[in-house]
Amino acid sequence: MKLEVVLLGEGLTEQIVMPIFLQRCIHIFQKNTDVSIVDFIENPATKDSTLLDLLRKTYLKYSIKLQADILLVGRDNDNKQKHLPHDDQHTKKAEPCCFFCKLKQEIEELQKSNWLPRKIPTIIFIPVEAIESWLLYPKELFPENLTRFEAKNKLCGTLRLSRKIIEKYHKPLAEEIDIQALRKNVKSFDLFFVQLKNFMKQRID
Repeated sequence: MKLEVVLLGEGLTEQIVMPIFLQRCIHIFQKNTDVSIVDFIENPATKDSTLLDLLRKTYLKYSIKLQADILLVGRDNDNKQKHLPHDDQHTKKAEPCCFFCKLKQEIEELQKSNWLPRKIPTIIFIPVEAIESWLLYPKELFPENLTRFEAKNKLCGTLRLSRKIIEKYHKPLAEEIDIQALRKNVKSFDLFFVQLKNFMKQRID
């Protein structure tokens, strides 16, 4: 079975790492599923409005094209001390400073549109503070307590990431990390995993 995915993320790290995480998580539920990234849309800006605008354009484009099976969208939760991390208390009332809530609200509005040819299942990923925090466990028992700069330095010793560095440090960890242990100990990863679990349950059923 083939799963065609559109990925909207911050940059090269997400472009390389997220498909690995996605495929490994999906294989927990269905081994014979091959994940194919049909498009990668980069969101290098930090403004929420820029990401929301890109999300709208991407969702509309692929709803009309009838191509993508799933849309994967995310950004880092930078400066976590200034922004509440998403938690269960937000399920009934969205927090205005929660990145996850902002994206979820936008997706729900798009999926209410009656004129769109189809609704695209959408999964949100919001690493705290950076995707490197997902890769540092269990070397760091509480990786979400690190700033994004600390996480990047601890993982590969530099803030200037290139494809070569990501292939050397990030990719092997994404391929080898214990998914179940990661979701038990890193909340932002578990939030991503639970959405994917619900998507796969609906798809299999």
